[in-house]
Order: sequence, then structure tokens, then C-alpha cells
Amino acid sequence: MVEVGSAGLHRVRDAMTASNLAPPYVSPYPDDPRPEPAHLLVRPRVPDYARAGGRRDPFYSGMWPTHDSFTWQSADSARLLTVRGSATRPIPTVNAAWKHVLAHLEETIEIVSVVASYRTLTFTQIAGFVRHQPTDDFSHLIHTLFAAGILDRGIHIPSIVAGADPNNLDLYAFHLNNATDWRTTLNRHLTLPGRWAVAAGTPLSVGGQYARHNILTAELLLRAAAYLPVTVAGEAQSFLTDLVDAGSHRSAKRADGIIVRDDDFILGIETTASSSRGLEDKVIAWADALRGAPGGRAVLFLDAIPLTESKTTYAQFQHRIAKIIRRHLDGAWNRTIRERILTASWKSWFHPDGPTSEFGSLMCQRYEVDSRQWVNVTVLGDGRMVNPEPTTHIHRGLQATLVSPAWTRTDPLPIWAGLAHGAGVDVPPIDMRLRRRVSPPRALSPGAPRSKDVEAVRRATLPHTGET
Repeated sequence: MVEVGSAGLHRVRDAMTASNLAPPYVSPYPDDPRPEPAHLLVRPRVPDYARAGGRRDPFYSGMWPTHDSFTWQSADSARLLTVRGSATRPIPTVNAAWKHVLAHLEETIEIVSVVASYRTLTFTQIAGFVRHQPTDDFSHLIHTLFAAGILDRGIHIPSIVAGADPNNLDLYAFHLNNATDWRTTLNRHLTLPGRWAVAAGTPLSVGGQYARHNILTAELLLRAAAYLPVTVAGEAQSFLTDLVDAGSHRSAKRADGIIVRDDDFILGIETTASSSRGLEDKVIAWADALRGAPGGRAVLFLDAIPLTESKTTYAQFQHRIAKIIRRHLDGAWNRTIRERILTASWKSWFHPDGPTSEFGSLMCQRYEVDSRQWVNVTVLGDGRMVNPEPTTHIHRGLQATLVSPAWTRTDPLPIWAGLAHGAGVDVPPIDMRLRRRVSPPRALSPGAPRSKDVEAVRRATLPHTGET
């Protein structure tokens, strides 16, 4: 197993946009959209290393095949390799790792929050979301979270086989370990508001889509937050039941992520790797959900069919969705539903050299049944889609949690200052409703430790408070 070393970290950052990136993309299809990159202004407080140019593009660089191509490793398996002499980087003991974790509790909570929301992230994506420069210290913290059993680590083997630098940290991905011990331990050191801020009021859960699916969607959302006046959240906060708001639709299905405008218009993201039968099921599920949803909800089916694995063009992708709409959503009574089913293509939003002007306005297409034509609509800017019920509850609420990128966050105090209204304090309205659960989930509740290591951590002293 290839290990991440810190010796070559600075050299790796300099080479990230050079030898390890894919060659310029040349479309093999004449009807594929390929706008030129635009010089979009980056939002205030977005650091250089959080911009798209500082990371490997998952779509164009080969990290987006039709199968999951990461090999995963837990801390236990890494320690086994150390015992056998196969590992190149020592793994700290669980006790030593947890002492370091608790000494950096604030950074740990931020990392856990974004990884829980977006499911799987590369090293540089994590650094971008939490606005932490990818230094040796940050690499050490990620490695410590891995050693503590909080994170599992994956390596993109095809890139290594193809000759990529094994020290390139963009080849490494991380997701939360599915054990409950670390969640129980971490929970003991969080206040109730802290638990809510970590997962935006939803249960702290693990699992989800394939790693490649999560990484591409997370890259889209990270770029949206860096360039556009929106806030974003990952799959963990994207239950259809919550997005459509109310008991009009009950479903365990989630979107891959959401983009939220300042007037609470919510765009659910469905990153689509193929136009198979599963695509029809997704469209039908969203149509059922949108039937009773507020007007400020829409779904975007993002064409991200891998370049090297399929000969399907964006036009063919749209043709497939148009057939589904005509078959299931014909008639005037379905007009409002059809108007909120949108499509776009990764290739039209992102050039290998950067985002395009179409991404700047979130230009999408929707299908007109009467004319049998796809027409352009924009989610941002002049002529944008209208939210007939504008509020700021969800947008402001997400900004006050840790699931949104660091530069979009506001002071989290307003979420917990509801009782201050009577004291004359001006607190913006925040939607705090729990729609599926009325009590914290079991994984977030204090419980008996399952190992001596965890018990030792429980007794550890927090250096910044002196509490035990």
C-alpha cells in the first residue's frame, strides 16, 4: 500500500497542476458542448488553494470511470501492514492519535462535518472546504484522524499504475469509518449546539454513493461556493423528504447535493454517470417529489458520463430525458413539474482550464413538451428562475453550520439564540424544525465505551478547557 509522506508535500503542490493532470480535453463528438473558460470572479475570503486550479479535476483527469477505482484501507489494516513491515509510514497508537485529535478538536469537528456531509473527499477538497492550507501540519492531522479510526483512506490505484506521483495527495480520498466508537467518544466533547452544527440538524451518518460519485459532486459544490453567491450542502443534508418540505412526499432517497440561493431556491443535484434504466427511475422519483413541493425547488440532472467509457453525447442524454418526460409527464397539469426538471453538462460548465460563463449563471436546459425543444434557463443572474415563496431560513441556517465551506459561514450563534428574542436581540429567523426525528440518533448519544482505548480517551483532559 502506498503511504502519504510529508517530505514531498511542497513539491507535490507545485506539480498538482502539471505532470499529474490529464492532457487537454478534445471532444470526440462534434455536438458535445465545450465553451471556453471564463474569468469568473472568486468570492471574498476564498483562498487560492480552495480554487479549482489548485485541485485535480475529477472529470477530466481520469478519476471518473464507470466503476469505483479506489482501494480502501482502515487504520487497523494499516497497523497490520506495519507489523508485517509493509507500511512506509508509522501509524500512531489509538491513544496517541486521540490525544492529538482532542488537542485539535475544533479542526477535527470541521473535517468530520464536511466529510460526513459530502461522504467522500480528496485531501485537497477537505482543505478547500475547511479553508485550511494543505500544509504538512494539516496532512499530519488528517493522518492522525485516520490513525484514530475516524477516517478511512482510499488510494486511486489506476493513477498510480499509470505513473502518477504516489506523493500527490489528490490521489488520496477519505470517508468516515462506519464504527460507532469514535462517534460516541467525539460526542462526549460536544455541546448539543455543536452536535447540531456538525450535521446541520440531521443524524451524523456514514456511507453513501461510490467514492467517484461523491468526489465529482463535491467538486461541483465546492466550485459553486467559491464562484457563486450560493451556499451548498452534501448528500447527508439532501433527503427528498426535507427538500420538498412537508408530508407531501415520504422517501428515503437523497439528492447528491444541493445548491441554495439567497432566497432559499433549492437546486437538487443528481450527478449522472449513465443514461440507463436507473435514469428513468430518478426522473420519476423527482417528479413525484416535486408534485407537492414549493415552487422554489428544482432538480438538475448533471450529465457527467465518463469520456473514456461511453459514446453517449449530451444531446443523446437530453433525448433520453425528453422521452421520459413525454411518457410520464405529458399534459398541462404536469407543466409546473416539467419546468423544474433541468439538465446541464459538466463539459458545458467546466473547461479543463476552469469554469465557463455558463457556470457563472448556472445555465441549464429544460424541456418544452409543446415545441419538443430544449430551452435555456438560468438559476442565477438576470432572468433567473423565480422562487414564488422566497425566505432566507434554509440559506442562513446552512451558513450557520459546518457543512458549508468556511468562507460562506456566518456566526453560528443565531441558530442557538432563539431565546434572545425576548431580550430585544435582533436574531434572523432560522428554520430549526426536525422533520424525521425528534431526538438525537443513537450514534450521537453518550454510551459505554467499547474498548480500553476509548475509555482512556474519555478520561483525557481537554487542553483548552481543563475539563475531563
